[in-house]
Amino acid sequence: MCHARLRSQAENGERLVCEGCGRWYPIFQGIPMMLPEHEMNLKGGKLNSMFTNPPGIAIRKSRHLRWYYDRPRFAGGMEEGEWGNFGYKDVHGRVLDIGAGERRAIEDLGEVENYVSIDIIPRDRPTVVADAHYLPFREGVFDAVIARAVLEHVEDEQKVVSEAVRVLKPGGLFLFSAPFIYPIHDAVDHHRFTIYSIRALAERHGLEIMRITSSGGYFGVLADHVHHGLRMIRDHIDRRFEKKPIVGRVVRGFADFSGMLIYLPFHLLKFLDGRYREMAKREQGRIPFVVSYSAVFRKKG
Repeated sequence: MCHARLRSQAENGERLVCEGCGRWYPIFQGIPMMLPEHEMNLKGGKLNSMFTNPPGIAIRKSRHLRWYYDRPRFAGGMEEGEWGNFGYKDVHGRVLDIGAGERRAIEDLGEVENYVSIDIIPRDRPTVVADAHYLPFREGVFDAVIARAVLEHVEDEQKVVSEAVRVLKPGGLFLFSAPFIYPIHDAVDHHRFTIYSIRALAERHGLEIMRITSSGGYFGVLADHVHHGLRMIRDHIDRRFEKKPIVGRVVRGFADFSGMLIYLPFHLLKFLDGRYREMAKREQGRIPFVVSYSAVFRKKG
């Protein structure tokens, strides 16, 4: 991709044509398909199937989950950097959401001038279908780039961060989150991050660290693992008794009650994580048991 200006063309179906290199990109169901290998995706009706059931991605089913199946809210957060109170509400201007999925980030954002979502899978109808390794945008056009739970799923996280920095304006913000102690949760789950690898990432790409926050703690990690185990049991029950709704309702009720008894002690013990964090922060220590990290970087210049 040469990142030159694109013009619309209606010949042989609606498409975008690059004025620099002449490469064209189809517009399918109103969404520009700006993948590097777009010709391959047009063969054999593959493009249509990507909107309904992408290979390697399970179809989501809505389930009623009790309160203890919901993702636990972890105590505190060990923060470093200048903006202790920084949040998504402070992001303004033109925002790019990489790997946006269902675009949940927009719920946490303040008033933004323009929100652009990209995803390599078109199922959730992003603004543009694109590969995060090859962003189809010119240099320095966004005030903020968001990558929530994305970098662990890409093949080359250094290339993705480099592209994010390229499209950022000087002084723009790069916000991302990534897991550390967390189950393998997709067909393309490649990486885990620590506070040290996050710092190295910022240094390598000339980014200023504004904030790094961890979630979890010893009991938070235990609670998270119990939470996932209970969800696995509940999913198994849903599948096993799908054709026997009455029996399934009874078994689910028993599982719900048992799950509450199992999970509750771990949930209550999470308050100890907050005390441990305070002690570790005073002693300039590191939290060894972390579920995930979030970070805010600023592009220098």
